[in-house]
Amino acid sequence: MLVSTLLFASSQGIFSARKIEKMMIENLAMQYLTGQLVVSYRTIKRFRVAEGMEELIRDLFIDLNLRLKTEELVILDCLCIDGTKIEANANKYRFVWKKARDKFSVKLQEQIQIYCQEEIIPLIHQAIELETQEPISSGQLIELSHVLEEELPRHGGDTP
Repeated sequence: MLVSTLLFASSQGIFSARKIEKMMIENLAMQYLTGQLVVSYRTIKRFRVAEGMEELIRDLFIDLNLRLKTEELVILDCLCIDGTKIEANANKYRFVWKKARDKFSVKLQEQIQIYCQEEIIPLIHQAIELETQEPISSGQLIELSHVLEEELPRHGGDTP
């Protein structure tokens, strides 16, 4: 479940464990994947940094993209290779040479792997790094509450 959660979140451009936890609460598609189970961001973070997870997520990301392309559920125009025969929907006698298709598939897999390594993995590392920063201390929270209490009466808010 956590692997599918991470893959879905990354497909939506969300890499922060806290935002993934929020998605579990608010996003219907994510609720379907998790069976309406909400997992703590700490659990997500520990799972994501476990040994071997980076390679597993990269491999699954590549496989997922290739399957979506094979099933014609997505169009990977930005990863298109020039000179490859591509089927046209309007052609009555559609065909693709097996060699060309296999060559295209291999090159597409290589390009997705490069994209994942250069674009997706750095975003995951950035999210992990931000999550490991020191949390707000209780002293900082008390200080913030005093500032808020001072600001509320100035702006017409009622104090409790």
